[in-house]
Order: sequence, then C-alpha cells, then structure tokens
Amino acid sequence: MADNYLERKMEEHRLNKTQRLRSSLPVKGKISFNFPPKRVIINRQDDQLTKALIKAFAEAGCKVALYIDSATDMTSAGGARVIGVTGNVHDDLANVIKSWGDVDIIISSSVSPVIHDLISEIADNRSRLPYPNDYGMRLITIDSHDNKYSEPEPGITTNHIIVPDITDQAISRKTALAALFISLPEMSGVNSSTLIIT
Repeated sequence: MADNYLERKMEEHRLNKTQRLRSSLPVKGKISFNFPPKRVIINRQDDQLTKALIKAFAEAGCKVALYIDSATDMTSAGGARVIGVTGNVHDDLANVIKSWGDVDIIISSSVSPVIHDLISEIADNRSRLPYPNDYGMRLITIDSHDNKYSEPEPGITTNHIIVPDITDQAISRKTALAALFISLPEMSGVNSSTLIIT
C-alpha cells in the first residue's frame, strides 16, 4: 500500500461529507414542499393547460386520470390514464376506483355538468371504504372568467383559478403549479378561494 492511502481516504470522506451537507441545505430563492402522492382526475379538454396539469401532478408523484370525451385526441395524455366519457359516471370510474381505491382531487374546466356526478360517485365509493380519507376531497375549477363552483358540500374544499389566456405555455405552467400548491394538505382549510394567474 501507498504511504498516504489513509490520508487520501480521509480527505475523500471529508469532501463527500461536505457535499452531502451542502445538498441538504435550502437553496436561496427557492421553496420546496413534500407533496404526498394523490389520486387526481382531470376533466378538461385537450389544451396546453391540461398537458401542464398532467405533467405537474405526475412529476409530484400523483396518479393522474384524464376524464374526457373519447372523441378528443389526447391519446398519449402525457402518461395519464385516459377515461372516456360514456354518459354513465359509475361505469366510467369503475376501473379507476377499483385500481386506486379512492380519488382525492378533481380538476375541471369551469363548472362542468359532470362535476356533480363525479363528486357523488366518489362520495358513494367513500361511504363503502373501511377507513376515512383524512385528506378530504379537493375540487379545483379553472376557467378564463369567474365562474366558480358555488355549491360547497361537506368534506369538499373548493378553489377556483382564473386564467385569462390558457393558450400561453408559461401561464399554463404557472396555473398547473398553482393548482399543485393549493392541493397541499396544509391548504385544506382554504375553501372557496380564487386565484388569478397573469
């Protein structure tokens, strides 16, 4: 063995320890959160914002399903499971509920007529579960004007995001991140809030 073997190994150890300490420190100008994986259904049309929502929630470790009219061309869906709308929400959600067990978050464009049916189906499924969902249920509506879901129901946190231009890629990304932020468990008491993305 070389004479300075132990000295080199000790120096490597000190260097690695210093690098590990640096990487665990917060970065100035950046905030990070722990986001427990959620089960998300997105009920929007094929647009830039829908793709940004799928990407943001999937990158956060969530299971994402896109509930859209089967005529809409979103075959890849960015890794999201695609649920075709047939007119019978119970049948449409059967496989997702069986696979996931529950749904935590619904994201919809404006006040979609199918929202009541989705909420009812998920609530009906929850009544049969042997354990309560301590996250509750979050409904996030996203629209270009203030047309929020105005019928609060027990156990459902509702939020509305107003986005003037959903075709802009940068605004779509900001909107997706805002939806992710208000989905944090710590935000569950913030009900009927409205965010405006510019």
